[in-house]
Amino acid sequence: MSVQESHHADTCPVDMFGNLFVDDHPYTCRMRELGLQRAVVEPILMPVNYGFTCGLQFMLSGSQDVLVVAGEVQRHDDVRITVRFTSMLPATQRAIVALMERSARRQRQRAPRR
Repeated sequence: MSVQESHHADTCPVDMFGNLFVDDHPYTCRMRELGLQRAVVEPILMPVNYGFTCGLQFMLSGSQDVLVVAGEVQRHDDVRITVRFTSMLPATQRAIVALMERSARRQRQRAPRR
């Protein structure tokens, strides 16, 4: 497994919008990766500071439930922020696990057979 693959092994690719809450203010963001321990988001019109706590609010495709996690910014560059989760409800954890399992099944189905 390459470094790039291991970096992404604990997340699955997503493309959804959500809200990143910083100092009780919501900022729209585009989520690109999601896992049980972290998410990678692209902020939209948001001041970026390093090392702040935040909340992340989003809905998964096909669900009406609004999921919320608490986290802290672990790293960022000019485009993306990695949010490490510090707490989430059990229902949120189950929803993310189900999403990751569906994503893994799709990846296996797309893989070329030898």
